[in-house]
This record gives sequence, C-alpha cells and structure tokens, in this order.
Amino acid sequence: CEAAVAALLQEERNTCQQKVLAATAAADECLSSDPLEVPKGLTDKPRFFLISGYMYVTDFAGWLVKNPAVKLPDTFTPPEGERPYATPTIDELREAAAIVCSEPWSALQDFAHGDSRHKFTPAKKVPHRCFEINYIIALLSVGYGLPSQERLFHIVDEIDGGEIEWTLGAFLHGLSEFAVPQVTQEL
Repeated sequence: CEAAVAALLQEERNTCQQKVLAATAAADECLSSDPLEVPKGLTDKPRFFLISGYMYVTDFAGWLVKNPAVKLPDTFTPPEGERPYATPTIDELREAAAIVCSEPWSALQDFAHGDSRHKFTPAKKVPHRCFEINYIIALLSVGYGLPSQERLFHIVDEIDGGEIEWTLGAFLHGLSEFAVPQVTQEL
C-alpha cells in the first residue's frame, strides 16, 4: 500500500513538473523534489506538529498494537506509554502499518464494534486505517523527503491544554506569515 501511494506521489510530482516546463503550471504548485525543511523550536531542535488526521490514525495504530488480542511479530517490541506513537519515527510508523494492515478483517470488525473500541475510530473508519497510515508514511517520506529514523514529529490533539484542529493550525500559520515581516520591519 505504501509503495502504491509513493508511486502516485512521484507520478504527480513528475506530471506537475512537466506542466511547469510547458508553462501551464507554476513551480510552487508542485510537490517539491527537495526535502521539506523541518521547523525548529527555540531550543533549535526539530518541532514539527502533526494534528487531526495524523493523530487519529497513529493513535489507532498505537491502540491496536497494545491490544492483547492482536498477534504481534516476535521481532516487534511494542512502544510504551498512553499514546505510543506521539513522537514516532517514520520507520516506527512503517512497523505499525505492517501490523494494522495484516490484522484479519474479522478481528478489526470485532474491535470496531466491541466495548473497547478505539475512541477516535468509529466502525465506518476502521476499513480506512490501513490506507491512511500508509498514506501518512508515503507523504512524510517520499512526498516531503523527511528522514525515516529521526524523531521529528509531535503528534498532538492539544497544545497547552487547548484542543487543536487543522482549522486552528491553518489560522495560526496564516497569522505567523503576517507576523514575521512585521517583526523584522520593526527591528
């Protein structure tokens, strides 16, 4: 599944770059071939927050690998903590994806309707989780060119006690774009 998504991302990148060469698209409309620059916090450490869909999907994967009814590979060491994939590497997400996608459909159906179902995954979303986690992996690794063994991400549902959703994130990002030129002009 990851390979199929990665191939589609690459095909889209190539198609868009051909449109740029033909002057029917602008370069900033295309997925870049250059790795995404990861923002750094005040401590100069990478600080890249993933919210909303990223959190729901990775939280489901963490919940599933901690479920005692799931047969894990002998070589797999389950991550610890209440939210095991809160700060994952891409490689760790790949391991989790292999488990999510190899779980028998009948077991996933049982998990979706049982009393201990995942809090962010209604029954209608369970069939999508395998694709979604592979899409996330392909987007981060192939689409954005991020390294697979570094802990760059903080997958969150709240910051400083406040719930965060993509709309708030987009608003804050928009504010930061306007604030930066004003601050540098004042200095």
